[in-house]
Amino acid sequence: MKKAVFFITLFVFISCNKNNVYQQFFDIPENTWHKDSLINFELNDLDTAINYKVFLNIRHGVEYKYQNIFLFSKTDYNKDTLEIYLCDNGGKWYGKGWGDVKEVTVDISNVNDKKITKSSGVFFEQAMRYGDKESIDNLQHIHSLGILIQQNND
Repeated sequence: MKKAVFFITLFVFISCNKNNVYQQFFDIPENTWHKDSLINFELNDLDTAINYKVFLNIRHGVEYKYQNIFLFSKTDYNKDTLEIYLCDNGGKWYGKGWGDVKEVTVDISNVNDKKITKSSGVFFEQAMRYGDKESIDNLQHIHSLGILIQQNND
């Protein structure tokens, strides 16, 4: 019940922001992101003449085993690697949230030479590795990935 109230409140708060022009979340099945699973956000309806701020939201469980997450991002123009810290060296989570789910929001407006919003879409792929492993095939405790685009009035 508490989660439902939280998400309804969050939805109302975000919906009331006039600068928001696009928001979408992709829920990861069974909270386990396979290395071959791409997450695609289609951005076809954005006005390319407007300047935007772009935020990436990562929802993860507190059981997540790593301090950071590496992602590959790909647009029509470029491919880039993102490293996003989810907790500090002492294990304190940066994200907000109650209970066992945290959400980290990161400004990625400058990724891919500011061309994210000029693309037809942006793809994300988890790119985690650990120790001698070339990759982590199934990254556990990642609940969802979201993107929020706001009109930049600066």
